[in-house]
Amino acid sequence: MVRLFRFKEKWCLAYCKDFFSSGILLSQRSESTNATLSKRVNATCGLFDLYNIFCDVVIEWRTKETDENVKKKDGFLEMYLSHVSILQHALMIYTNNLYKVFENEYNKGEGHCQDLLRSSETPCGIEHTYVVYKTRLSKKFGFVVKFNLPYHNIVCDYKKYSESGVLYCHCLRIFNFHCVPKVPDQYILK
Repeated sequence: MVRLFRFKEKWCLAYCKDFFSSGILLSQRSESTNATLSKRVNATCGLFDLYNIFCDVVIEWRTKETDENVKKKDGFLEMYLSHVSILQHALMIYTNNLYKVFENEYNKGEGHCQDLLRSSETPCGIEHTYVVYKTRLSKKFGFVVKFNLPYHNIVCDYKKYSESGVLYCHCLRIFNFHCVPKVPDQYILK
C-alpha cells in the first residue's frame, strides 16, 4: 500500500488536475488506441507494419478533427442565449462540439451563486477572490475562484481548465459577473 500511495499522481484523479489530459483518463486513451489498432493489426504483423498502421490512424484522427473545423465554418449552431457576447465569441472560435460544451458550462454557471471573500491589490492589478457554489444550502461545498480584473486571469481550485482546457462553470460565472465580453486569449488553446 505504501508503494502504491507513492504513485498516487498517476491513478488518483484529485492529483491529476494540474496536468492537461483533455479530460481523458490514461486507461481510456490506451483502450481507445487498442480498439482502433486491433481492427487493423493481426498476430503476423511486424513492427514496421505496426508503425505504418499507427501513423495512418493518427492521420485519420487529425483529418477528422480538420473536418470538424470545416463543418464549424460551413454551418452555424443555434445559440441558446444569442444576446450573450461571450457565447457569440465562443461560437466564432470553437468547433461545434466544443462550443456545445462551453455553452453547457455557461448555462450551469448561471445557476450558481458567488460571494466575494476578499479583494487585494497586487502588482498585476486588483485580485478578487470568490467562493462559487450551487445554492445557498450547498455553500460549504463551493470552490474558490481568484479573478484578476485588468488581465482577466482566473484560477479555480476545481482546476478543470488546467486538466481539460475547457473553462468550467465556476470560472464562467465570474466572467459573467464581471461582464467579460469574450473568451480571454490566454484561455483559447491552439
